[in-house]
Amino acid sequence: MSKRNNHTWPYYLYFFLFAGGMGVYISFINVYLDALGYTRLQIGLLSAVAPAVALLAQPGLSLVAERSAVKNRVLLVLLVLQVGTALLHIAAVSWPLMALAMALLTTVQGAALALGTAIILQGLKARGQQEQYGGVRLAYSAGYALAGAAAGILARWGWVYVFAFCALLSGLAWLGMKRLPPVQGYQSRGQRVGLRALWGYREFCVLIGYCLLLHSTSSLATMFLPLYFKQLGASHTLYGWSVFVLAAAEAPFLLLGNRLMRRIPVRVLLMVPGVVLTARWLLTAHITQPLHLLAANSLHGLSNIVIYYTMARYIEETLPKEVATAGQGVFGAVVMSGARIVGALAGGLLSRRVELGGIFVRMGVVTCVAVALLGVYNLLRHHKHFYADPGN
Repeated sequence: MSKRNNHTWPYYLYFFLFAGGMGVYISFINVYLDALGYTRLQIGLLSAVAPAVALLAQPGLSLVAERSAVKNRVLLVLLVLQVGTALLHIAAVSWPLMALAMALLTTVQGAALALGTAIILQGLKARGQQEQYGGVRLAYSAGYALAGAAAGILARWGWVYVFAFCALLSGLAWLGMKRLPPVQGYQSRGQRVGLRALWGYREFCVLIGYCLLLHSTSSLATMFLPLYFKQLGASHTLYGWSVFVLAAAEAPFLLLGNRLMRRIPVRVLLMVPGVVLTARWLLTAHITQPLHLLAANSLHGLSNIVIYYTMARYIEETLPKEVATAGQGVFGAVVMSGARIVGALAGGLLSRRVELGGIFVRMGVVTCVAVALLGVYNLLRHHKHFYADPGN
């Protein structure tokens, strides 16, 4: 093994830089659209078109990577596209051009996240260090938090600086990826397995559906929280710090996640984010001060990160290696892009009929129902006629 492969710091560095680019874009794109004068309905439509394209493209891109000789090369191409499409937002002066820019960047970011996660997990697993994924994911949270806070300050000077910053971080992530050990595609030599094979794993499908329900409410929150902060009188800077709080709150779980997964089945552990999100949305609906909203955002540390971390580990450790990368891609497409479609469409419709507080109440009801459904599944889990995953 070469000296380059003897250290794990490149994994930390890459995820830190990549997360910074994602944090800037995801946190501020709707604020940017609002500043350009788009209505809530137009923002909802734009937020639905972009992930719809990603939903169709991401699984295929993951399969292309799995069938390539070196997965890293596909990721490097995606990162180059990420730089270009981030800058395209600055020149997007019309609705169609903005829709194109958002669709392209959402697709390449989602595919790059899924592929990067697979490369990191498989690289760590090959060295017997998969327990370090929590620390690597913590670097992701740190990058997301710091970049979000910095972007809130840059937004005061002009939006061109925000998207230039996003592009810069993506470019630096490209350099960081060059330091990662190469990972071979498992289908590059041998039998090729299609995406349909994934649907034979019942528990995987159930958990995907559950996570889709939860993340749809989070996507709806991503759309409306910036507007809610603005309605409460908060500045872009304060909203930037709220992004910092969101990401920083993930640290405790990431430090304990490996131990928890050894002791608690994933299907049970995933009930935690459902309960926490229910409490968070119901609390948010009744908040009238921006600082109180900042405090409520700290509950994020026991919600979305639990979904991302546990499902990434579950896919890598449960699915056959030939479809693990495709599984990460399907998870990213369905749960992240699919949830953004549902959230955007629901947000566009609800914003015309319901006040912001009422929207958060409805989000709490959805997450409560999702927890109840997963609870029923867990009760039925041991029934021999109900559960029959391949290989079990």
